[in-house]
Amino acid sequence: MITYLVIGNPSTTLTAHVDVYIAGNKMNTTPYAIAPGQRVFPRYGINGGPVHVVSDIPIFTSERTKYGNSFNEVLGYPANQLTTEYWFTSLDDLGMITYLVIGNPSSVDTALVDV
Repeated sequence: MITYLVIGNPSTTLTAHVDVYIAGNKMNTTPYAIAPGQRVFPRYGINGGPVHVVSDIPIFTSERTKYGNSFNEVLGYPANQLTTEYWFTSLDDLGMITYLVIGNPSSVDTALVDV
């Protein structure tokens, strides 16, 4: 499986300076400088999380996964849009391998979760 980030700069005039953290560890030694209208596709060769993408200007980011002939892309959420309840349309763990990843972005609060 190949999983990577897409980090894009929609600005027409400003360069975005972006850092990526996975499990609290900074992944890039210097900020990615993303020119107006451009994007980067960093890969890190690890399995971990949460993934935290931080920029000095508004950006968009997603996580793309390729496995065999399948492809999946999930947009990142702004921290102020996290909530206490999420819904998914389905879960197929019989014909495919599908599972939930439930993370807690808080460094101080314990999350009590029911599925």
